[in-house]
Amino acid sequence: MVLPANASLLERRGTGIFIAIYPKLLQNPFYMSKYLFLALLFLLGPGLLAQASFSKLLDNYYRSYFPEKIFVHTDKSVYAGGETILAAVYLVDGRYHLPDSVSKTIYLELHDAQEETVSRKQIYAFDGHTSGSISLPANILPGYYQLTAYTSYQRNSGVNTLFRKAIKIVGGLKESGGIVAPAEDIVPLNEALAVNDNISLRFFAEGGDCVAGIPCRVAFVAETANGEPLAIEASLLDGEGKIEDSVFTETTGIGTFTYTPVAGKSYRVVPDGTPKAFELPEALASGIHLGVEVATDTVRLHLATNTETGLEDATLLLHLRGVNIFTQAIPEESTELNIMLPVPALPAGVIVATVFDGAGQPVAERLFFVPPARSELFVQPSAERYDFRAPAKIQLAAPYRDAAADSLAESRISLSILPRASTGGPKGDDIRTWLLLNSDIDRPVQHAPELLFAGDEAERARRTDEFLLTRAWRRFRWPDLGLLDDFKPDYLLEPGLYLRGRMTKLENENVARPGKLFLTRMENGFTAQTMSDEEGYFAFGPIIVFDTFPVMIQGRFKFGKKNRNNPDIDLEDNSNVNLKRVELDPVILPPLTAMDMRSPAIKEEESEEEENDYAEISRKALTVARTYDSLIIDLDVVDITAARIDQEEEVRQERSKLYGGQPDTRIVVADNPRIRTAVNILDLLRGLPGVQLTKNVDNEDIIVIRGNSGINGPVEPLYFLDGVETRFERLVNMPVRIIEFIDVVKGPRAVGLGAPPTGGAIVAYTYQDERGRLKEAGLLETEFQGYQKVREFATFDASLPENRNRPDLRTTLYWVADLRTNKRGRVDVDFVTSDQRGLFTVIAQGLRKDGTPFFGSCEFRVGEE
Repeated sequence: MVLPANASLLERRGTGIFIAIYPKLLQNPFYMSKYLFLALLFLLGPGLLAQASFSKLLDNYYRSYFPEKIFVHTDKSVYAGGETILAAVYLVDGRYHLPDSVSKTIYLELHDAQEETVSRKQIYAFDGHTSGSISLPANILPGYYQLTAYTSYQRNSGVNTLFRKAIKIVGGLKESGGIVAPAEDIVPLNEALAVNDNISLRFFAEGGDCVAGIPCRVAFVAETANGEPLAIEASLLDGEGKIEDSVFTETTGIGTFTYTPVAGKSYRVVPDGTPKAFELPEALASGIHLGVEVATDTVRLHLATNTETGLEDATLLLHLRGVNIFTQAIPEESTELNIMLPVPALPAGVIVATVFDGAGQPVAERLFFVPPARSELFVQPSAERYDFRAPAKIQLAAPYRDAAADSLAESRISLSILPRASTGGPKGDDIRTWLLLNSDIDRPVQHAPELLFAGDEAERARRTDEFLLTRAWRRFRWPDLGLLDDFKPDYLLEPGLYLRGRMTKLENENVARPGKLFLTRMENGFTAQTMSDEEGYFAFGPIIVFDTFPVMIQGRFKFGKKNRNNPDIDLEDNSNVNLKRVELDPVILPPLTAMDMRSPAIKEEESEEEENDYAEISRKALTVARTYDSLIIDLDVVDITAARIDQEEEVRQERSKLYGGQPDTRIVVADNPRIRTAVNILDLLRGLPGVQLTKNVDNEDIIVIRGNSGINGPVEPLYFLDGVETRFERLVNMPVRIIEFIDVVKGPRAVGLGAPPTGGAIVAYTYQDERGRLKEAGLLETEFQGYQKVREFATFDASLPENRNRPDLRTTLYWVADLRTNKRGRVDVDFVTSDQRGLFTVIAQGLRKDGTPFFGSCEFRVGEE
């Protein structure tokens, strides 16, 4: 039966249901969910809502635990030591892919092959889009690394939900200008990918299980022991050794076959040339089987059962990332049902089809993929060829549905322009394949862009469907959805940065001490307070800052269990506690596989040649950067011409920078001759020029800085401990042995501490625990690390006199992390070519305001061929 393109009907024929919905209504998940649901409700009647509770479970899941997704576009995939990884980061909600989310803190990390974190940056997601960078040390070990990005809250759903990307790093530039030699032997790519004769087969029955007497399609994966895919031929045998069929896998290691299992019979697959047999999972004696056939225009869902009651009271539910697409309750006692859905009417992405039995239990599930209808970004250079150091332009236009009225065409785009030598390295996801495919399955499909967007359309659909037969829905299991009321995330949402720690007993760091914490920012006196929990854990935040600064944390408590949560605790209370920082546990990533490291379209010798080309161009570019100074390149180089400053004194100046690091008088306690006999700080200050010890009207000891007096006589100075104001009594009663130095500050300098000009200040500093010395109980000096500041791409200005004779050999010709299109979805990029001859590749990708991802690329040439 042929249905008109604009049809809106549902027709039953025998046991089949054929559906066609007007596509324009359903090109957006919002419209799709609304209009398809209403259309089917009208046509099918009350049976459609018989199992509405499944849809409610989905809604409750996303209200209680909303997933987030991150995609990272890097300027390239291959780097050298001494270069910088530039990254555009997209943060979206996991349901509709709309930009932005509640989380604002994104962790951008680089991990080596041993899963050690090489670099970790905290970047702020302004409106779902941001940028970051990781500077590579000049002596970084060459090899494959993993770049990952995630929010803290994402970690609740497992490490497989986090964005990961393989990065290739080649030798960088030494101090001498040569290529860095590896610190240890690196396994060559061809050896790492050597085929192992030890074959393993894994089987995946469509729908989850085969059922006796019902034709069942089975996908199987052939791999070596190290995970390398294998193309094999094999035989399918029954329990008596009779050949049922000949089966094979392709170069992807994946193959499929269909057989009809007989109850009580076993089946096995024997690869050609090996005696080893692999048993198929045993088929169910009775049950419901779900099969899906995906074509370019339609999707056919086939339900079959061998039970006596047939499909009565079963329910079929289709959803896309939790958005209910289709729910069909099946009241008939039929044993077979076919449903045809038009592909243009379905939203793009991984659709999950689940069959529930009459008791509401999921009995079969299948994933299938619908490719995006509009995902091509128009990318066009203003000319096919440019001269050296010539102005150039790239025109960009995001896809839209209605050129006249589509205000949603406003998009954000990241763009990279690379010389041919810089386009090598691992081929990972683009924003379309990550958001629409790999972020929604348990194991990513390698080289997904080639799989989904290269070659014949029908062939792409077939190969993609075979891959999804070997994957599973991983965000939740249906039985877990009934437990949402008990959901307590291990990792919380982070709308800002937090400084976390724990307060314990002074004499036993393993025993908690609940109480109150006081945080002071040393440079400006900013203060904050918080309470620790019963386990002693505390957190200050959320704080949104873009620099790193020293802070002091003081912990106090009152005796007695009834006072554990007493909000009236202040700095005068007991300080006999130990404070320490507590960081989030590190992410442990799955190791890279051989497929992650190379593209199937590139031979090993070609890949090695590409890497050598890049190492050469990078070496030249870094050598130029070391010779000239108009571009800033981050290299780990020690400036031996800098003036030498005593390290200890430099630390003291840093700690006292609130008043310029230059007090009127400074006592370094260890160098003071009174240290052997001094009982308290007064003994150290006694006899100091400009400082007078006297008595007040109550005959109590006080300190007066000479020359500081008011109308009513001498004015007592303010007292500070490690930059935090304190009482005279506390300072006097402190053990002298834990004080490193004392500053006397007069006049205008004291005003920076909040002291009146007429009084001055006495500032004592204790030894820091980072130096392994004594430290006062209840105090912790540490640093608050802010968000990474957005780094602009360093462009080359050929018009500057100092650049006229400087070679321009940039490995990334141009990079912009955040382009914003106009309401028509268009934007132009102006740049200048370099001194490099040959082809250049433009890679652009981004996200519409409505959550639609897109990708585009083009080439141009510089110089004559």
